[in-house]
Parts: sequence; C-alpha cells; structure tokens
Amino acid sequence: MSAASSAAVRVPLVERDQVPPEVADLYDRLYADRGVVPNMFKALSNVPPLVLGIAAMLKPLMAEGALTGWYKELLATHVAALNRCEYCVVAHRRLAGLRGATPEQVASLENFESGPFTEKEKAGFRYASLLHGSGNAIDDAAYAALSEHFDFHEIVELTAVAAAFEFFPRINSALQIPVTPLPEGSAEPSHAGAVDEIAGCVAEGAGLRELCVSVLAKGYLRRPSPRRRCRPKGGEWTASGLVFLDR
Repeated sequence: MSAASSAAVRVPLVERDQVPPEVADLYDRLYADRGVVPNMFKALSNVPPLVLGIAAMLKPLMAEGALTGWYKELLATHVAALNRCEYCVVAHRRLAGLRGATPEQVASLENFESGPFTEKEKAGFRYASLLHGSGNAIDDAAYAALSEHFDFHEIVELTAVAAAFEFFPRINSALQIPVTPLPEGSAEPSHAGAVDEIAGCVAEGAGLRELCVSVLAKGYLRRPSPRRRCRPKGGEWTASGLVFLDR
C-alpha cells in the first residue's frame, strides 16, 4: 500500500467552516450519507469548483445502475489495491460491505479467482486488471471475453468505474491524504448490536421504515439491491432482502 497513511498530508484538509456555502452543502450531504466527510473531499475543497465537479461525477458513477452498487465498490477496491492506495481500499472495502457485498466476498477480493464470485463477476475483475495496465490492453479478444457476460450498458459502467479508480488513487497517494476515520460507533457492527438497536426502536414505537434506516445507518445490516430493499407496499413497509452482517 501507499505510504500516505504514515506521512504528513501535503495540502490542507479544509473543514466545513472554511468552505463556501455550496461546498458546505456537499459536506452535509456526505455526512448524512456516510456519517463522516471523507478526507479526499476536504483536500479537494481547496479548489471548490473542482470538488463540486468530482462529487457530481461520483454520484452516477457509483450509484445503482446497470451494475449493482456493491459490485462497483468491489471493482473500485480491486483497482485501488492494484494502485497500492490504502486510502481508497479502506474506504471502498467498507462501502462494499455496507452496500451488499458479503464479508466473504470482501475478504477474498485479493484472490477473486478462487473467491465466492460468479463467472461474470470474475470476468469484470479480470477486465479491470487488464485496464490497469493500459487502455490498449483491451484488445478485441479481451473485449469479446467481457461481452460474453456483460451487455454494453454494463460495459460502459464497468469501464468508467475501473478507469476512475486509476484516477482517485493518484490524487490520494500523491497528496498523502490520510485514511478517513470510521464514523463513530461503526467499527464493529454485529448481530448483538443489531438486536439491541432493533429492541430500542421497537421500544420507542418506531415503524419498520425507521427501524430499517436506523440499523442500515449503523452498519448492522447489508443494504440490499434496489429490487430487494425496504419499500412501501400497500401503505406498509416491508423489509424483504435485508441481510444481517456476520462480522
């Protein structure tokens, strides 16, 4: 991994009270979504239009789309590891788990060929590994192998994510941006913690929607795909697809 975690950051990490209002709004959205403002955004906020533009790009890049969000996070983690960027690996490995990757998938990513992945998922990791060497490494044979598993919508998303995480590690490593600390209380989510959280919500008379939001935010549950997440049905909330993390 890079030496960024043990070296002094090379640019200021700009705090919320030091940024213009539009960047402060971005900080608030990041905090609401992640429980913390990542240090990369604080560093990039030295140039406000740049941080706003990168945030605007990241939103559709990593959103649920033709590819699931958890798979995009694992792709990001894989490419970041190839670039030896500790900052990106730590951040996106955690996000992968929160968005739906199993602990086994996260743990086996370094040796994905023997990990609990489908042939399609492995093909995507292989493609990202080739792209890491050069865009010219994607010859007709490599593209044909990828096309056996992915349609063109998926290929565009996969290529964009893999290429973007050649870009972000270079920023974080060159500027020696320190790894963002985990949000308070999120280091060791567990079944016991989930049970306590659910009991507290029930005692307070919370509905299923509030319960889902609470346990997801604290990392006790894996966020399901859009087809399986909590949703209103007939005026009531259902929790199909929520999966406890065994950590």
